[in-house]
Amino acid sequence: MTIQRITQDEIEFFDLETHPSRTYISSSVDGTDGNIHLFSRRSSIEKQTQQTSPFLNSDYKEDNLDILLKNARINALSGSNNQNYIEQYLGAINSLPTSSRKFQTLDIVRFQPGFEFNSNTIRKNLITDTLMPFYRNVYPTSHFAYTNYHALNFFTASSVPSNAALLYPNEIRSTSPNGIYSVSSSFTFDFWVNPKYSTESDTEEFKAGTILHLSSSFAVSLISGSAKDVNGCVNGYRLLLQLSQSAEMSPNLASVGTFTYMSEDNSLKRNNWHHVTIRWSKDVNHSSGSFTIDEGSKGDFYVPATSIFPSALDAPGILSVGNFYSGENTGVNSQVLFFSKQPSTREGLVELDSTPSVEGPSVYSFSNPLNAEIHELKIYNTYLSNDQVTALGSNGPSDLNNLIFYVPPFFREDSPYKIADFSLNQGGILMTPFYAYDGSTSEPYNVDYSFGVGGHVLNLDNFLFDYASKVFPRTLNLMSSMIPGSTPTPLSANDFLYASDSNRFRNLLLLPCDNGLFYPNYQILENDYLTYNSASILTNGLGLDDISWISLEKMLPVSSVNLAVNQDEGTILSGTVASTPDDLRHINTNSDVLTIYQRTRDASSNEIVIFDISNLYYGNTIYPTSFEATDANVTGSSGKVSITIKDDGYGNLYRADCETQQATWNSVGNIFYNEGLVLIKTPNIPMFGKDQFSISFKGTQTIHTIKLNTLARSKQLTESSNPTYIPGLSASTSANQTNDNFVYINGIYFHDENLNVVIKNKFSGPIVKRYGEKYMFSTKLDY
Repeated sequence: MTIQRITQDEIEFFDLETHPSRTYISSSVDGTDGNIHLFSRRSSIEKQTQQTSPFLNSDYKEDNLDILLKNARINALSGSNNQNYIEQYLGAINSLPTSSRKFQTLDIVRFQPGFEFNSNTIRKNLITDTLMPFYRNVYPTSHFAYTNYHALNFFTASSVPSNAALLYPNEIRSTSPNGIYSVSSSFTFDFWVNPKYSTESDTEEFKAGTILHLSSSFAVSLISGSAKDVNGCVNGYRLLLQLSQSAEMSPNLASVGTFTYMSEDNSLKRNNWHHVTIRWSKDVNHSSGSFTIDEGSKGDFYVPATSIFPSALDAPGILSVGNFYSGENTGVNSQVLFFSKQPSTREGLVELDSTPSVEGPSVYSFSNPLNAEIHELKIYNTYLSNDQVTALGSNGPSDLNNLIFYVPPFFREDSPYKIADFSLNQGGILMTPFYAYDGSTSEPYNVDYSFGVGGHVLNLDNFLFDYASKVFPRTLNLMSSMIPGSTPTPLSANDFLYASDSNRFRNLLLLPCDNGLFYPNYQILENDYLTYNSASILTNGLGLDDISWISLEKMLPVSSVNLAVNQDEGTILSGTVASTPDDLRHINTNSDVLTIYQRTRDASSNEIVIFDISNLYYGNTIYPTSFEATDANVTGSSGKVSITIKDDGYGNLYRADCETQQATWNSVGNIFYNEGLVLIKTPNIPMFGKDQFSISFKGTQTIHTIKLNTLARSKQLTESSNPTYIPGLSASTSANQTNDNFVYINGIYFHDENLNVVIKNKFSGPIVKRYGEKYMFSTKLDY
């Protein structure tokens, strides 16, 4: 053994940054996967023989182990045979359960603010009041607001109605004798579409779904192409255009011929955003039209007429979006009856017919529901040039010139004035599942329902305004209806709500837009907001007017909210005023006391989702651009709607479902990499992860390493003080080996200044060190 000093020149320090991957799947998806064990060393045969603490829950069972062990020791000291006692003791231990303490795990926690002031309320306020201002200088979207742009999500499932549609009134005006949506000698249909949904098997038929339909004038539908994926399901699509009288035939029965045309086969791909322009004019290319998809020609057609509007027929009463209207348009079956006195008054819409007590035509159906996401729906009454089409392929229109229909959809702070009809349990604004009141909405979701009983109702009307014709649609079979009477079973507000297929569809119809090939032009919305409301929520995180953001800070006009106070004691009543979300079963009367706000005094949005990730998962920080969260079966969609959220590396979360370029500019939430907190802010997907979710990301773990270089110099370390050392022996049986001075080195000990051993380096086998040889030993220690 020899001792030598290690100088600073022989010590190296360096850091290694690693990025271990983590995947967590919630327990509702085929069992929990990816959770963290708090004890790295654990064994199924390890038993808990002693209670850890009287204050901790454990699986310890007191089976007189101490008595059995004491008896075994007594017999051993007396010289008696104690085999029986030992066997009893070991048998008792073997019957004990495995130590549950060693198998404790840590999960990723999903939570939402509760019905009363609790730890979740504090965590929410910590994020909005502390973390967001702190990180705002490095995370540009670190404020309690989300981007004002969305997409219409039409899909079919057993959980939603197949006869739902958005019906815009084809109002007769002085400048539009055939209706504001009628086109004649020229037109341009322009929109973005993502055929996201396919068949579920190779034997299932993909049914044609209609995007736009004006009876006896035009119908634009999405149909399947010939392409299939590896499972035999539809993977390619094409567009079907029906004009004039052909627009009366169901698109699944239509075939190419006069006034019926198709784009090229497989001109659209599944889960890809496509910019579509269909245009025609009797004065252009000898009455020829074209399908333009992604600024490329995907088919031409010839219209043998100077006008596509058949003058012999009555003007259609509705422009249907998302479904195809099948039925007549005369007498009791007139389409204008969708906007007769009763529904128009109740929903605050344009009245096209004064017939009382009628909800619509007597006989009709909506037979071809759309299966796709769409946005930027536009109808021009003119033929757009190639340059105009190219401009619309990246941005929205900056003006309304020649536009007769335009639904982006933006959120706006006005909506139709709805009147509650208790005889039909329709209309109005829900206060509870059993009560509604007259009024209009100016928020993206029903704040009274949220702050009163803890439920979510999307204010769909605020997103569906037609900016060209200045009208709102009738949301057919998409209404949030009241429940008559009472129920003996107390359920949550959302349980009551999601028992209705129309409510489920309503809450899923509007999703964050993930089309990164496009950026909206807010100029048209800006023109509608020449003067801002002093209480406007179209503000950014700094409180400045900004129509591209929807603030979630002050969802309630706090000055007008009634706070019930016990005058005798001066204390605030928590659960004894208005509707209690803890026991919803009865009809409630009108009250301006909102129970949840009454309890928390927090007027900011509760329609959010927060994920709390322990640093045991990620180490120092979550690696930017690595986060991904997926809900493969969004609540209420019967497995049809899947949503994936990713981060952009700057603390912003965006929706990332499409296979084309994704809209990183469309903020739906924030991630705080150093804190392990994920906040989904948009109220359009408040059920994200409710039933199941998966999360994957990379962590950042820094490994610090010290490297100690020790040199066994030549002509040193040639003898050993080990008592077993015998000098003069040869280290080799080779006759050519004449040097007998050698030692075996089998390890290195490192000492501190007090000669305490702090590091041991044991070799797998001894190393022969001869007189003239020298070795450099490098020892690395990670910490």
